[in-house]
Amino acid sequence: MIDVQASSGASKFAIESVGITSLTYPIIARDAATGEHQTTVASWQLGVDLDASRRGTHMSRFITALDEIAATPLDLDGLYRFACDIATLLHANSSQLSASFRWFRRVAAPVSGRSALLESDVTFKAVSGDQARKSLTIKVAAKSLCPCSKAVAERGAHNQRSELKLTVHLHPESKTPSINELLGLLERSASSPVYPVLKREDEKFVTEAAYDQPVFVEDIVRAAAEQASSLGQLAGFEVEAVNRESIHAHDCYARISFP
Repeated sequence: MIDVQASSGASKFAIESVGITSLTYPIIARDAATGEHQTTVASWQLGVDLDASRRGTHMSRFITALDEIAATPLDLDGLYRFACDIATLLHANSSQLSASFRWFRRVAAPVSGRSALLESDVTFKAVSGDQARKSLTIKVAAKSLCPCSKAVAERGAHNQRSELKLTVHLHPESKTPSINELLGLLERSASSPVYPVLKREDEKFVTEAAYDQPVFVEDIVRAAAEQASSLGQLAGFEVEAVNRESIHAHDCYARISFP
């Protein structure tokens, strides 16, 4: 049958990235640093560059290739190798792949020790070709207590649910940090982590611990950036925090990119 996509293009413009997006497909997500893996569902985006001389790419090949690796644990390093394979398969010079999924940790309460699974959001991203790199993004919720409120109020201080995000960029050959290590890095930057299970003695502990470590949204991103900068082997990073304010009509955010 005629291959329309492979026919000559009638354009002077090459395409930077073309492919499929918003594809939901299972993944056995693996932490490259620890070997831990878990089965979950990812939202995928898979693309390649396209030369001006070619009319289109073969979209179905993305699905076929993804299905072939779906039963095998996949970490960030594996996604980069897959990106290289996709570029070869589609006769492209570069490829851009990402998979976003839920990652679960068993987290124990600070006093009672009661534990349950706590979810976070993780994204693997890999780019092959001249701009080859791999990136790991993690998102986690934490608790922040307002330093200003603590300073001016005679009783208590207001708290926020903080949404924290960190992206680390790495060269393809660099060692990938642990997912759980990065999640802990963000949580330490806030007034307190959040927990899936809290008994009364745990609530007392968390409330008092947060009161002893008040932070502005600016403090959170600076503390996270200080820790991220000491990881080594990073090509760069971005850290962002959003405080969902409890007494204001607005939310607050801060972001640091390095370098």
